Amino acid sequence: NEAGRSNGDAVAKLLNKIDLERALKCNKKCLMESCVTTEETDKETYNKYRRKIEKMDTEENTFIHLKGLVWSATAKDIRTFLTGCNVKEVVLTTTTNGKPSGNAFVHLESEADVQKALAHNRKYLRERFVLVEEIYESQYFRETKGFVDRSDKVKPSVNQKSESESEGNFNESLKVENGTTENENIDTDLEPVKKEEHGNGISLDAKKPDLEFEIIPSGYISDYEDLLEDCKDLEIDGIIWHRGKVIEDSDSKATIILGCTVENANVDAEIVKQNLEAVTLVSKVNVVLS
Repeated sequence: NEAGRSNGDAVAKLLNKIDLERALKCNKKCLMESCVTTEETDKETYNKYRRKIEKMDTEENTFIHLKGLVWSATAKDIRTFLTGCNVKEVVLTTTTNGKPSGNAFVHLESEADVQKALAHNRKYLRERFVLVEEIYESQYFRETKGFVDRSDKVKPSVNQKSESESEGNFNESLKVENGTTENENIDTDLEPVKKEEHGNGISLDAKKPDLEFEIIPSGYISDYEDLLEDCKDLEIDGIIWHRGKVIEDSDSKATIILGCTVENANVDAEIVKQNLEAVTLVSKVNVVLS
């Protein structure tokens, strides 16, 4: 619960539907002295509980992820969409070919603002409804890495603001906007970075992955970019996902190429492949590079 004590609930992510059916047969069985209710839940509920457990004591809980944005959405649109919320920063990400990804990451002022933002989940921004989910500080910095240069900045500790702020002229290609209009000078502790450079000057796209996979969707998919993001939402210990790309063919179908850096010697291509194949709407996964 919010006080950090066990509330008697648990969530588990299973490998496939067969395991799910087996788990549901355990409903009303006894574990020690208690009768346990086992029921199917959804991805949103699972992620909610997982994030609570994984949150570090030193992390701020003031970050959200917006999915399903129209391609033309701007930071101003997002601030308007999140009416009633105090927004510190908006980061709009792009695909490997420089097109909008339909995703935005937002840093809010307080945890109360996060709760207000979550009330906007599935509300419409123009012609598309937007998914709003809570993320934590480490997730936020991981997902926005390469879009904002933080290499020369010491990240403030929790509840401590940076001592100085730099003035950056944010341009359209950066897709990072922290004001009400594009192309204006704004005060921020983050500096713009060119698409091909970040930190030590090496492009995220240029860095060769340790593993790479071809992901084949099942049936007709209306938004392949959403499926790519679902695959990247997988959290495997020691795996850092690259941006990935969608490759369309002449029949309006597409496959997904997704690479990753491996920082855990116990994780191999087969483990990552099995996790990817468990993602909803994924039909098959082929190992391209191992």
